[in-house]
Amino acid sequence: MHRGMIGRMMLVALILALGGCATRPPASDVQARAHYRQLNDPFEPMNRATLGFNNALDVVLIKPTAKGYRAIFPKPVRVSIYHFLKNLRLPLVFINQILQGKISPAGTTLGRLVINTTIGLAGFFDPATGMGIKEYNEDFGQTLAVWGTNEGAFVMLPVLGPYSVRDGVGFVADFLLDPFGWFLKDIHQSSLSFAQRGMEGIDFRERHMEEIDDLKKSSVDLYAAMRSAYRQHRRGKIYDGAPPPEKKSTDFQDFGDFEDFDDGGN
Repeated sequence: MHRGMIGRMMLVALILALGGCATRPPASDVQARAHYRQLNDPFEPMNRATLGFNNALDVVLIKPTAKGYRAIFPKPVRVSIYHFLKNLRLPLVFINQILQGKISPAGTTLGRLVINTTIGLAGFFDPATGMGIKEYNEDFGQTLAVWGTNEGAFVMLPVLGPYSVRDGVGFVADFLLDPFGWFLKDIHQSSLSFAQRGMEGIDFRERHMEEIDDLKKSSVDLYAAMRSAYRQHRRGKIYDGAPPPEKKSTDFQDFGDFEDFDDGGN
């Protein structure tokens, strides 16, 4: 299937997934309405159901696969695979840095890509870090934030997990922009793009096995904990680790028709 067609299908699926939304408090209940807008989570019932599905999938498939991956491959091998997967994403990081106007960091990323692809044997090793070359991680969701796009509502996507509408659109854009994906398409190996994403998911689950399990065990409300952690994590990435003091959101309006998606703000 053509890569562009797959991307359009993913975007349509994302929008359709946002179709069911929670009942908004009546305008007469000012306090409830303010709380509703502050959470920016009009799809909470659907999101909680999706989290239940994702947790079940994690129990029966994702965690066992990650545990098997850990058992089969010794840590040095897993670290090399992690470096390789990161190296595959560097062209996409570079593109997003250019789109954000971060020219000097983009040059650093290009240097990492060249060094790790050559001296690091296709990225399985990371000599660039040993040389003191800084590592960056940018995606199109961050690019949209830099451009002033509102994050939109919080949404829990099947398999993929927590996102904002902005980051969901960014995910689709990254899929379409990824030069490695276009290279695979040119050699008629597009399915390897999905294998790459799957491997990234398994690698992430294995590397964060204990943290994720602890979060599940210790959280009184796992959904609320994940929502908060996700937003804090993304805010830190958007502001390169130095976010300004958080302001209470007052610009969230009814999101059923997506009319405020490009209002600006983060």
